Amino acid sequence: MPKLTTRIPKYRKHTASGQAVVSVDGKAVYLGKWDSPESKEAYREIVARLALRRTAVDIPSVVDGPTVLQLFEQYLSFAQQHYRKNGKPTSELGCIQHAMREVLDLYGSSAATAFGPKALKTARQGMIQRGLSRTGINANVSRIRRMFKWGVANELIPPSVLQALQSVQGLQAGRTVAVESDPVSPVPQASIDAVLGEVSRQVAAMIRLQIFTGMRPGEVVAMRLMDLDMGSEPWIYIPGSHKTEHHGRTRRVYLGPQAQEVVRPFLMRAMDAYLFSPAEAEHERRGRAVAGRNASYRVGSYRKAIRRGSQRAFPCPGGYSVEKRREWNRSHCWSPHQLRHNAATFLTAQYGIEAARVVLGHSTLAVTEVYAERDFKRAAAIMREIG
Repeated sequence: MPKLTTRIPKYRKHTASGQAVVSVDGKAVYLGKWDSPESKEAYREIVARLALRRTAVDIPSVVDGPTVLQLFEQYLSFAQQHYRKNGKPTSELGCIQHAMREVLDLYGSSAATAFGPKALKTARQGMIQRGLSRTGINANVSRIRRMFKWGVANELIPPSVLQALQSVQGLQAGRTVAVESDPVSPVPQASIDAVLGEVSRQVAAMIRLQIFTGMRPGEVVAMRLMDLDMGSEPWIYIPGSHKTEHHGRTRRVYLGPQAQEVVRPFLMRAMDAYLFSPAEAEHERRGRAVAGRNASYRVGSYRKAIRRGSQRAFPCPGGYSVEKRREWNRSHCWSPHQLRHNAATFLTAQYGIEAARVVLGHSTLAVTEVYAERDFKRAAAIMREIG
């Protein structure tokens, strides 16, 4: 493994390609178009990471047992088999790799047995410098500890390593410089209406279904004809896989008249075929005969389709800086996870929180309260009358 440098590299132009480039750890890192805001922002991120290396606590290199990198490689092999649904890896794999970025960069060649609280805090500081949210950082630290817990369970490292890491408390709101993430809120109806006109009929149908039923994004993209019971009223959709199945819970989604009308145009296909196919959407966009319909959207591709629709519905003005474009997208783009909040808010307001809990498939009311937007206007109106 090459020696990790802490020297600040020069931002320079690669003449042949016209890109900005720096040398880090003996390798050329291309940053994008020379003198562009994007390349300069990427350069600042590299400088911040190298500055973090200067302050990193020094821990021993290889002694007895695996290095941090070797432990990660073994843990990742386990995770690739463990975090799967319907034969496909879940998004948790990417989250694990993202969480380990600073740890591997700073301590990959160090002994896993020597990785302690100070090293964990240094890696966490790198996440803060990267601009990750406080809750996201805490989740990443939990993933790092989970890897060391797996190492203890498989007798690769002693229990004392995990015990020491458990002493690091999570970042607390108002007591850290880490940014606070905005609470997830329902999507304004005007934004939904605008995006519906900018996406394929498949994506539009999934959006409407989530609003009518409160389905999770992973449930709506995985709908198949074989999972639908159309002999009852309302129809019942039992997902082949869902978020809480590993807890032994059964998930039922009920499709009323409006949801049924959304689904009907997609029923003429094989029993095991997915109702909403990106291949079908692409063929329709190109005006070609439909083919290859047995592929499904992934949650990520569904989210990207909505984001692209949002950007078409609300194009960013020209001349904006990178930061202003990001701010524009944050205020105008939304994700399918927010649509579950729309359903929760409506159900809670109309039928009460217990009814919303049952429809959404939550095990506790506390979870439903997170999803249901509190109706402050309604509270104010009530108090005007009785207060």
